[in-house]
Amino acid sequence: MNEGITDALAEVAVSDTTITVPEPAPPAVQAASLAGAFLRPAPRPRAEAVEIAEAEEPVVVTRLSTSGGQHWAINVGRYTTRDEAERVLLQTALVEISTLDDALRKVVRSPQGWEANFVGLSEERAELACRRLHAQNVNCIPVGPG
Repeated sequence: MNEGITDALAEVAVSDTTITVPEPAPPAVQAASLAGAFLRPAPRPRAEAVEIAEAEEPVVVTRLSTSGGQHWAINVGRYTTRDEAERVLLQTALVEISTLDDALRKVVRSPQGWEANFVGLSEERAELACRRLHAQNVNCIPVGPG
């Protein structure tokens, strides 16, 4: 068995090249070099020139409406406190849930007080809701876009 190993070693060519492995730096030096790497400011990205082509025709930029074309609102009054306006909105929503279930309740501060509004309605739904609220003796004013 030793003869097989000896034969294998005899076939291996030995090189005259010497490999030197550097001594590891002391831990304090390693920590200092790592800290220095973190304390250096990050390189700033280079500004690149951007070429903007002149358009022959004006470009029209559009965006989709999140209201689904429902830009109408109804106002159910002006109140002295925000809490009072929110309470009236909740009570009104419960009274007329069939036409106001998809509307958003919004309280807006104005110089005269707090406005209680239902927003995100179509013109038809705003008018229908106001007619139904008027039938129940609730003040309501439809407010169009703009």
